[in-house]
Amino acid sequence: MAHGVITVLLATLALLFHQATAPAGAVALGRHNFTLPAGLKITQVAGSPLVDRPVSAVFDARGRLYVTESSGSNEPAAVQAEKRPHRVLRLVDDNGDGVFDRRTVFADNLMLPQGICVVGEEVWVGAPPKIWRLIDADDDGVAEKRILWHDGGTLTGCMNDLHGPAVGPDGFIYWTKGAFAEQKHPLGNGETLTTKGSHIFCARPDGSGRQAVLNGGMDNPVGVAFSSLGDVFLTCTFVHHPGSGIGLRDGVLHAVEGGLWGKDHAPIREPQHVWTSPDLMPVLVDLGPAAPSGLTMARSERLGLKDRLLSCQFNLRRVQAHALQNAGSALSATTKDLVVSDHPDFHPTDVVEDADGSVLVVDTGGWYKLCCPSSQMVKDQSLGAIYRISKLDSPAVDDARGLKIANMANTALLSDYRPVVRERALAMLVSQGLHKELNAYALNSANGTEARVLALWGLCRIGTQQALGDLVSLLNNPTEEIRLVAARAVARQQFGGGKDSLAKLVLQDPSATVRRAAVEALVAQNAGPALPDLLKAIRAPDSPKDRAWAHAITRGLVLALKASPQGDANIGQAFLTAAESGPHKRLVLTALDQAKLVKTPAETLALAKSAVPEDRRIARWILTRHPDWSSAIANEVAKGPPPAWLDAELLAVLMNDMAIQKLMGEWVGTAHASLALEAMSRWQGKQVPAGWVDPLLKRLQNRAAPDTLHVIATMAKKGPLPENWIPMLEALSNTDYSLPINRLLAKAALPSGHTESDKGFGTIVNYLSATISAPERQAAMEALDRVKPTAKQWRLLAEKLGEASVGDQARLVNLFQSKDTAAGQALAEALVEGKIPATVATPVLRAALAGHSKDVMELAEPALSKRDPSASAQRALVEKLLKELPAGDINRGHEVFNNPKTACASCHRIGYKGGLAGPELTAIGKIRTQRDLLEAIIAPSASFVRSYEPVTISLTSGKLISGIPKGETATEIRLQTGPEVIDTIPRGQIEEMTQGTVSLMPAGIDKQISLQELADLIAFLMARK
Repeated sequence: MAHGVITVLLATLALLFHQATAPAGAVALGRHNFTLPAGLKITQVAGSPLVDRPVSAVFDARGRLYVTESSGSNEPAAVQAEKRPHRVLRLVDDNGDGVFDRRTVFADNLMLPQGICVVGEEVWVGAPPKIWRLIDADDDGVAEKRILWHDGGTLTGCMNDLHGPAVGPDGFIYWTKGAFAEQKHPLGNGETLTTKGSHIFCARPDGSGRQAVLNGGMDNPVGVAFSSLGDVFLTCTFVHHPGSGIGLRDGVLHAVEGGLWGKDHAPIREPQHVWTSPDLMPVLVDLGPAAPSGLTMARSERLGLKDRLLSCQFNLRRVQAHALQNAGSALSATTKDLVVSDHPDFHPTDVVEDADGSVLVVDTGGWYKLCCPSSQMVKDQSLGAIYRISKLDSPAVDDARGLKIANMANTALLSDYRPVVRERALAMLVSQGLHKELNAYALNSANGTEARVLALWGLCRIGTQQALGDLVSLLNNPTEEIRLVAARAVARQQFGGGKDSLAKLVLQDPSATVRRAAVEALVAQNAGPALPDLLKAIRAPDSPKDRAWAHAITRGLVLALKASPQGDANIGQAFLTAAESGPHKRLVLTALDQAKLVKTPAETLALAKSAVPEDRRIARWILTRHPDWSSAIANEVAKGPPPAWLDAELLAVLMNDMAIQKLMGEWVGTAHASLALEAMSRWQGKQVPAGWVDPLLKRLQNRAAPDTLHVIATMAKKGPLPENWIPMLEALSNTDYSLPINRLLAKAALPSGHTESDKGFGTIVNYLSATISAPERQAAMEALDRVKPTAKQWRLLAEKLGEASVGDQARLVNLFQSKDTAAGQALAEALVEGKIPATVATPVLRAALAGHSKDVMELAEPALSKRDPSASAQRALVEKLLKELPAGDINRGHEVFNNPKTACASCHRIGYKGGLAGPELTAIGKIRTQRDLLEAIIAPSASFVRSYEPVTISLTSGKLISGIPKGETATEIRLQTGPEVIDTIPRGQIEEMTQGTVSLMPAGIDKQISLQELADLIAFLMARK
């Protein structure tokens, strides 16, 4: 649409919106049934045609609302980057009734906007991978100029490379990086941060002073908000690995400076990250699979929400209020719902406080599909809207923005009861550089604390030497909040003054929060000289004991040690030697290790022998970081039986050392065999260590238990086994009196490409049946991987695919990629004869047949074409089934879920039972509708849940492997290829890795069960709340 004003409706539309107002409680409003706290009401204040798909919003000083709007496109990111179909609107309320009457298209031709803020007279918008300054100099509602402020340089598939910007109380601009593409960020200290991880960054409006506030492995860091005292908060997805536990996945974080959050995977293992503990930083509020987005801190008392965080939760169709409490040097939170809708297409993406204290909720509608499995089949017609939550029967706030005030550069206005008036007055004082007036106001204890705090932030925003010097003088103020904000402002500005005052705060301040802020400020200035004070702070008897303090002081020590000359670094080593065992010793040892100053294991081994479990845990963690200490550790371990601090993880790190290998071999024949075998199962070498050959053979001969055979079968995948093991393995694989699991594991350990008799092959195939236990099925799969079938055996396997567990079928089909012509012929014939189950996805079959002859492909093509459903056919099927589904029974649905025919439980956990290959379904009924669940069953590859996106790996052998990445190192990738199967693939065998298109969840489950069973299954899942 061309730029221009659309004046809408005037009386008719305004009347429509006002008639939508309803009292609080259970509120019927249009298609929604809203639930709100008593005493509140909700009103629609903007919708189509003013705005169709709003995403985020911000008010300017005059009360115009700037709204980012999606075009509704779900095209790939690269296509959207070329078309730039999205825009920013400006909405105006002409008559002051709270309902918006007209709009202008403020800026178009944008990438999907991921955040918006007002900086002075400019509107700044995040349009990945860039942040733009939009300037409307003539105030006609159209930005005639745009200036690039930041370019992250990466744009990945979900376009979550950037969110923001937001303006902090310190005047810095904050934004986030997500998506795990590598970016380079020049920092204010002269260093360049090269990172794939997720972060909150900030910088001054002129771009200087860039800092990384938070580091993490979360997929999508979204909303940033601030307390009046300068605390930084973040909403994010996947701060925990899926399946980590009930109610864990997404969350709200309190961003302690320099902290490292989950989820734990390769990006947070980058060398620049400081680990202050083996544990990642804690989550302030765990939200489960909420897909949180916009976040704000309420400033007004109007709704009783002052100083509460308000978080939008896209999946859960709600906005929650989080009340904050002090907890040591950090914060805790209690949470209540602010508004909830029962409509499946209510997806709140932003929340904005208006000048009168009412709250706007931005509902984007049901258009978004790109990386959101709750909306697989896009609903273009399900448009969004903007709602206002306000107080029932509450009088209007007179001149809520202070537009009638002639002189805003007045410190007295800092205590005004209207939050926007306070902020406008501060902005005017800052723009005029009135640091003396602000300092005088802050010093006057007769003024309210909240207003004095604003004056400090004004000094920070002015940022001159004089203003920052004023801040330093306020470090000694008797008011706790003043000292806290002064320390935080000095830290953010990385100002070099006030070292003595900060050191005094670190050691003596009665507030744990102030002490932590002082540590952060000392480190931000120049970490090296702070070392002695930081060491003293650890030993203080009243030193805080919370995680945030431990992180701050340990991080401070690490940075101080790195910045110090070696002589100063020796202070830390001397202190450690003299320190008693206890929390302070753990912290110093951790810091010394992170600073790469621990040269021998002596102190760590001494800590490992402590009677205190936490001492041993920290010591074990440090030891795992030092394979170079393996010989010294071997000498210690050799003194007796395996010590309590030695576990399989540590042993696996150390077992390249021959002395450790020898010890492990000795333990195989003792009561400590389980420890040795668990570590051996992680062996990555191509040859079995000499010290293990005879002990493991002896164990095979005397006690051919599954644990031993599992280890040997795992080793067989890495390289050839010792020749003297093969006769024993052959005997075990063909011994009828041996346990089935043992026979199958023995076959899985035989040389790759060995042949099996028809009877032996038939035995393996029989153990692929869905009715067989998972360990035996897995062993049969591994055995098949090692066999070279005959033409007859290929045919048997193809015909038996339908009897296999649906979760194993794709992996079995992948075996037919064999270069053996008989493999392709057998699969094609079985396909033509209708013997391949519908649960095997067509792309999987095509991949298996692709390398075979033209004749094989011509034979298979007609049958393959019939199996390819179009998107329109899938939609039609969903509509048909929704009309035909009978009433479901929850109890019967539970049986269907656990039935081997569907194998749902083999991949999905509910509560504490079930597999981990697929998303947890404990509370799936909260975030998915009946339609969503039916779509997921009919078309599981239409979209993928985040962190469950498949990849396809092409091996140098020509084979293709598909699965879900579960971890990686510099030498290997771990890939989930089946319900209970995680394959480890050496990087040297990988030719190419591409994004997969086929879900691990099999298609066609709806064809394997009756319509009643399908209804029962959906009813059971809908009841999981």
